Amino acid sequence: TAISPSLLDIFALAFLNYTTKLYNINMTREELLSIAKQKYDKVPVLVLASAIDYATEKHAGQKRKSGEPYINHPLAVAGILIEWGMDIDTVLHDTVEDTDATLDDLESLFGRDVAFLVDGVTKVSQARAGMRNLDSYLPHTKDNLTKLMIAVGEDVRVIIIKLADRLHN
Repeated sequence: TAISPSLLDIFALAFLNYTTKLYNINMTREELLSIAKQKYDKVPVLVLASAIDYATEKHAGQKRKSGEPYINHPLAVAGILIEWGMDIDTVLHDTVEDTDATLDDLESLFGRDVAFLVDGVTKVSQARAGMRNLDSYLPHTKDNLTKLMIAVGEDVRVIIIKLADRLHN
């Protein structure tokens, strides 16, 4: 006999269909800026353009497992966060973790707030990575977990950025 889908199954499929349409997997610089122009003033959009250019330069030559340029991921995550009404310079969320960019670089170019958010997202990633090996989990991630809790306590945007990051991955 056929099993009828549960309400949860139907909701999950509808949500996946909705998010697939809403969150363009291959968003371009121009598409992201177009979305941002609809929601933000001129100055933040100019800062976003600068952040996109910086992230594109730093991620140059990097590829995702799928073979697509790595910059597609930060652009898509920034698009998700813009749709959610979040900060528009979040395109930088992976630059310290995946390139030679430093937090000092980000702070001098984009401000303390951006550097703080990127640092917090990096701590979430490091803590999560440490959880894969339970034997060494606690000793190696205790410091990162402490910093993560402090970062989240100071600014919940850290977790929201990481949720958007995971939604696109």
